[in-house]
Amino acid sequence: MLHSLGHIFDENGRQQRDIFYFIPPKPIKKYIYLCDKHFRIDFIEDLYQKHADYGILYLNGDEFTFYCLNGPDLFEVTKTTRKKLPRTHRRGGQSQNRIARIRDEAINNYLTKINEACIETFIDENTTLPNIEGFIIIGSGNKKEKFQSKLDARLKQVHLGTFTSERLDYEIVTDTVTKSIRQKNIIMIENIFNDTDKLQYGEIEVIESLKNGLMEIIILTPDMNEKLKKEDINIKEMCEELSCTIYIIFEEEIAKWGGIIGKRWY
Repeated sequence: MLHSLGHIFDENGRQQRDIFYFIPPKPIKKYIYLCDKHFRIDFIEDLYQKHADYGILYLNGDEFTFYCLNGPDLFEVTKTTRKKLPRTHRRGGQSQNRIARIRDEAINNYLTKINEACIETFIDENTTLPNIEGFIIIGSGNKKEKFQSKLDARLKQVHLGTFTSERLDYEIVTDTVTKSIRQKNIIMIENIFNDTDKLQYGEIEVIESLKNGLMEIIILTPDMNEKLKKEDINIKEMCEELSCTIYIIFEEEIAKWGGIIGKRWY
């Protein structure tokens, strides 16, 4: 939401500029000093881009925490939950088997509790489907592997991997998500190329078909998006008005075909 601060007037009292301020939805983490004739807001626009959520379970010994990755931002979803588990009995004797059974039962209950917390956190109550694009498990020890058999079937469908780390490793999370997104992009592009009867490519051809309401999906590179902006073509708004799904991604295969491809409705 924009808030008005006032106006700027020239020496003759004529209004020249309106001044507004806004509070972005996320903190601005970049500092840029530029001398330019244009007012740069591209990095601010990124703050308003919708990013898919990726859920992370960090499981470390007797405690677990849920995190969420949205775009570049990794944040804690729930506070760390701790559960004191029985220690391993090493002295032998008649009580060793009994204590081992008690420990195994305690671990089993603990993992069941984690799964219930996963469902509460990452499954939408209304749709009963995952509210995340992908799910990652990170931790030390072997409990994370044992937990996979307990994981709810709906979350298993979006499970991207299980990784060993003594800490919540941001690089592991982002690398896994990046690979997952790229794999989905490749599959999507291949599906468009395989449907040759509906394939459309080339800037002029795609834009013309879009104006005529013929496009179902458009994929273009960031460079092509910037080129269209300079030509006063707001392809995002056009796609929204004409019920066309748009993806702005960088893949060499798209660049080879002029930076923009699409699939017609028919």
